[in-house]
Amino acid sequence: AQERFGGPVPGVAPITVFEQAWVSGAFASAGAMTAAPAALVESLHAAIGEFGAPAGAGLPPDSDDTAAALVALAEMDSPRSVDCLWPYHVDPYFTCFPGERTISTSTNAHVLQALGAYQPNNPDERAKHQDTVDRLCAWLRDCQEMDGSWWDKWHASPFYATACCAVALAEY
Repeated sequence: AQERFGGPVPGVAPITVFEQAWVSGAFASAGAMTAAPAALVESLHAAIGEFGAPAGAGLPPDSDDTAAALVALAEMDSPRSVDCLWPYHVDPYFTCFPGERTISTSTNAHVLQALGAYQPNNPDERAKHQDTVDRLCAWLRDCQEMDGSWWDKWHASPFYATACCAVALAEY
């Protein structure tokens, strides 16, 4: 596929939920989206089921894509409950998939952002989530390397995980 199309391709396709959530969330959090298209907001809401959102149609839901969709919706002023993240919670962190044995720091940074983005719109639930936020922050801090970086199972370098963890911890 790389040879045919002249470069990198996604490992899984289609990944429409992933693309919509990550791009719109990035634009919205940077203040570059003045008004979210209604079809985009509806599409992200429709992608979230009882156990969250998948990367794309036909794939299983996971906490990373779910967190991205929840952050994007909160940033676009259409927040949704974070309850669908709880099946992935294995105190003090969250797994990407139920029963997973290897934990992702970047996924947990995204979950932290989802929990944090949900709280301002739902102050009555802040106390319900605060202990989880505190424990997740402590776990992420404990995962930091001596040189200040974070590593993640999904990436060959520490740059992405470090950016995710540093941003999430700075915000929340």
